[in-house]
Amino acid sequence: MRGQRLFRPIRGTLWGAVVLALLCFASLDTARAQVLYGSVSGNVRDTTGGAIPGVEVTITNPATNFSQTAVTNEAGAYLITNVPRGTYTLRATMSGFREFVNENVVVTVGNVTRQDVTLQVGGVAETITVSGASTLLQTDTSEVKVQVESKEITDLPLNQYRNYQSLLNLVPGATPGEFQNAVTDTPGRALTTNVNGTARNNNNTRIDGAQSVNIWLPHHTAYVPPSETIEVVNVSTNNFDAEQGFAGGAALTVVTKSGTNELSGSVFGYHENSALNARDFFNYLDDDGDGEADNPAGRRSITGFTLGGPIMKDKFFFFGGWEGTFQGLARTQTVTVATAAQRAGDFSAFLPGADPNVPDAIIFDPLSGNPDGTGRTPFPNNIIPQDRMSPAARTLQDLVPLPNLPGVTDNFERSGTEALDRHNIDAKVDYYFSENYRTWGKFSFMDAEVTKDAIFGPAGGGAIGGGGDGRGLTDVKVYGIGHTWTITPTFLMDGNFGVNDMDQEVLTADIDTGNFGQEVLGIPGTNSTEPQSRACMVGGINRCGGVPRFGIGGYAALGQVDGWSPLFRDEDSYTFTNNFSWTKGNHETRFGYDMVRHDLIHWQPEIGPGPRGNFEFPIEVTGSKGAEITPSNANGYAAFLLGQTTELGKSLQWELMTANEWQHAVYFRDRWQLTPNLTLNVGLRYEYYPLVTRDDREMEFLDFETFNVILENNIKVSRNNFAPRIGFAYRISDNDVIRSGYGITYDPLPFARPLRGFFPLTIAGTFRSNDPFVPQQTLDEGIPIFTGPETSPGAVIPLPSFVEMRTMPEDEVHRGYIQSWNLVYERKLPGDVVTSIGYVGTQTTNQLADHLVNWSPPGGGTEGRQLFPRSDATIRFWDGWLSANYHSLQVAINRRFTGGFFLKGAYTYSRAINMTDDDGWAELMWNDPSILFRNRAQAGFNRPHVLQLAAIYDLPFGRTGDGALSKIIRGWQVNGIFSVSENEPFTVTSANTIETVHNSQTADQIAPNVETLGGIRDTPYYDTSAFAPVNRIPGQTCTGNDCYGTAGRNILRGPTWVNMDFSLFRRFALAEDVGLEFRSEFFNITNTPHFNNPEPSANSSNFMRILSTSDNAPERIVRFGLRLSF
Repeated sequence: MRGQRLFRPIRGTLWGAVVLALLCFASLDTARAQVLYGSVSGNVRDTTGGAIPGVEVTITNPATNFSQTAVTNEAGAYLITNVPRGTYTLRATMSGFREFVNENVVVTVGNVTRQDVTLQVGGVAETITVSGASTLLQTDTSEVKVQVESKEITDLPLNQYRNYQSLLNLVPGATPGEFQNAVTDTPGRALTTNVNGTARNNNNTRIDGAQSVNIWLPHHTAYVPPSETIEVVNVSTNNFDAEQGFAGGAALTVVTKSGTNELSGSVFGYHENSALNARDFFNYLDDDGDGEADNPAGRRSITGFTLGGPIMKDKFFFFGGWEGTFQGLARTQTVTVATAAQRAGDFSAFLPGADPNVPDAIIFDPLSGNPDGTGRTPFPNNIIPQDRMSPAARTLQDLVPLPNLPGVTDNFERSGTEALDRHNIDAKVDYYFSENYRTWGKFSFMDAEVTKDAIFGPAGGGAIGGGGDGRGLTDVKVYGIGHTWTITPTFLMDGNFGVNDMDQEVLTADIDTGNFGQEVLGIPGTNSTEPQSRACMVGGINRCGGVPRFGIGGYAALGQVDGWSPLFRDEDSYTFTNNFSWTKGNHETRFGYDMVRHDLIHWQPEIGPGPRGNFEFPIEVTGSKGAEITPSNANGYAAFLLGQTTELGKSLQWELMTANEWQHAVYFRDRWQLTPNLTLNVGLRYEYYPLVTRDDREMEFLDFETFNVILENNIKVSRNNFAPRIGFAYRISDNDVIRSGYGITYDPLPFARPLRGFFPLTIAGTFRSNDPFVPQQTLDEGIPIFTGPETSPGAVIPLPSFVEMRTMPEDEVHRGYIQSWNLVYERKLPGDVVTSIGYVGTQTTNQLADHLVNWSPPGGGTEGRQLFPRSDATIRFWDGWLSANYHSLQVAINRRFTGGFFLKGAYTYSRAINMTDDDGWAELMWNDPSILFRNRAQAGFNRPHVLQLAAIYDLPFGRTGDGALSKIIRGWQVNGIFSVSENEPFTVTSANTIETVHNSQTADQIAPNVETLGGIRDTPYYDTSAFAPVNRIPGQTCTGNDCYGTAGRNILRGPTWVNMDFSLFRRFALAEDVGLEFRSEFFNITNTPHFNNPEPSANSSNFMRILSTSDNAPERIVRFGLRLSF
């Protein structure tokens, strides 16, 4: 199947980008951006405090013997820029003074290391040497940032996949990192986080200068470098330097390791096995019959090596590595399936009073009563006659396993294996032509294969544990070149060119079953039909093959539930930067150009019902509108047995999805040292985002007057994207700094993400009834046949009434921007500990989101939609039009690893307010303009209190002596990460019985205060009596907006999360520079469950009960490893 992957012809764009890079490499001498480097600055004075001009200051990296030199100006100040990260020896010499030497000047990425020098009168041959570590105070820049270095990345316990991104939790203002998408199509296991109240798509990661982003899912990085290959990660979160852009939340710079004059590296292997891990809190399955729940078998191994050293001493260096991740991870899932009695149509156990352990439900005949769903007659004794059951439903349910747990809800549990084989290869070379010219190149590669089983086997139901079932194949390649040229001692040029290339295909577990819906279930219009074969048959493969989806109210969905799968993706991103630095007097000026190009080509009809077909059976279908007993779970399965669906449809990939877009920026920044203690940072960045295009035409849009989709446009984009940055840093003393800044950044979202595939590319046809109580049609009738139009540039195509559409405004689209500000006080404490406390705030304007304009008011149903009868489908009007804000108190504590001890911590007290959490592909709970205000509430990712603390400690025992006891107790190291965070908030909901569309129904809050009961599983966490389901009838018992429930958005949150990850190392010295470490790591060592929020629906029999834990914070995991370093 891998050979069927889409192949895109090489475009002129690709060649143009390559030629541009080569020209710049050859003639412009471009190289890595300044954010990949640091600077060293300071003032040189005599013992009386007088400035000394003309002092030669040289820094040398002992690992590579690379040196850079500057001379102090008339004010005694010096500045050395574009300094690669490392530990340097600084020498200051001047005739008539003793030489000053500091052997431990630490330079970090994106930071200015201040090293002031006092020269004493004497001969040059006399030397004063110091060896103390450089201060960690941020004395010259005003941005808010955090750095994570190689030591902590290598030694701290990194949960699950040893992903460096888990340490972003140590960044003030960041929410705990989480997985978001299925491992099947995100095998790199990138984490997502919200920073300073902004949408997660606003974050931007660059690896050695090249942007790394999944275009189709921009809050994921496309490549996650193995932890052993990373030198440092710099995270800027507020008031970025003007050089940093195409980011609004956090700008991450990942610098990978380079070789030195010493041959060095590591060989490592880690293993975890479920036999040592704790079982999930809600795992009840007893496979071996011993009367106790079992932990499903599973394992994960991570092995690899790194090696770096000289190819030519002092000139040419290499570094490379391989890491393999091999897992057969145990997954368990508990769902609700129909009992044998229910499958036979017998729902008598649900009659009121029949069984106190079963929720009441009356099964009404949907073919009785009035056309509006009122006045219906119940089936006698709640039993559906056999001759009324749908043959398709009976055939499918025979493939579904019977319950293996007691009860009528959460009564089926199955364990399975999530298999991942992943290989990462990284290589990098550095060449130093001279002190004035150096270059580098790199290549990274990831190859991953994932397989997952469906919970119901041939009946589908989705992958065990969630995500996509089937097989996923992913290749990611990263290329980079760059260099730096010191033209004069005060004028430098640098830049880089990088390419990120991803190819992927995901195949569903049932794709080879072909037209299962038609041939096995006998449902017309499912899978591939002759008029629609263009959308399904590609290269002789039926991409629409498999079991259609059946959504059953109150029960696990059946069939292939992943409408986004299968998929075939090909993406390329190109990054080019060119920068200049000029030092003059007390000014360090930097200016340059920054460019990103995104190309996307996808086959993935994920919009709407999916390529095999979909059928919905809500609980209302077998209820009776206005009846005393409201519908519950049993009613949904009864509707399925009857084959009475209220909504059905299918998605056709009629045209291949393509998107191409540019992002351009120029910037200027001046760092002005007004006084020896005061530095002013002033910058201006200008960004321009031309409108995204298709491969062969402009983007389409919907003309609301004619209701035609037009395949060309005159849509404008803003040309006023000016982003000023201003700030200051004032050194109150050698141990105290106060900083403040203000800046504007623009949302870097690739528009290809939200605009990649609507009509006419994907024909998402949905046919629905006007009322959830009233069926649309039966399974026997199937899905109506429809096709797509012929397309050509400039074509005008009528939009079918049943097809979903997203459109930009026809005149101008507005890109969002973020204002950010901060005021921070930082102090250096004894023990080389630096703490800071500050206020950080942001304001988001023109957040990109959908307005679902085809909404209907209470009682309106389908026919009450605003665009009916021209459309009874979802119409998304997409633009930047929302706002959000964030205020926080942020505290940080830092101590670099010196003297055997490292400490880093962050505490954030914050409040984030928004109208929706994401941008780009985001929608509101309420779309009626008269109640838009209800959307504005605390953000769904808002965690008011977050505390993270990490430490590394080399135990001091046995460092001296050769006795047996000393040998036993020496070489031990303990490491840990402790965290406390409040849970995310949730909304208390109610079934939509008021026939509104695109306006959510919440429950009625009938008590002013909601008591926390603290129950788990069998008892509610919150007092359920504080809320009531809404059972009003528009026009009868309520009118207009009074029909909505009174509970607001995101008003409650579940239990607080507390976690402790701990590791214990024992190092054995095999030779002077060779050591073997035995590592034992314990994640969630206290085995504290991290509960998800309670069931939010007031109509559910599990209302306010907590029934699951988070996959992002699992129960205790034990991992053992060996690591050889040399």
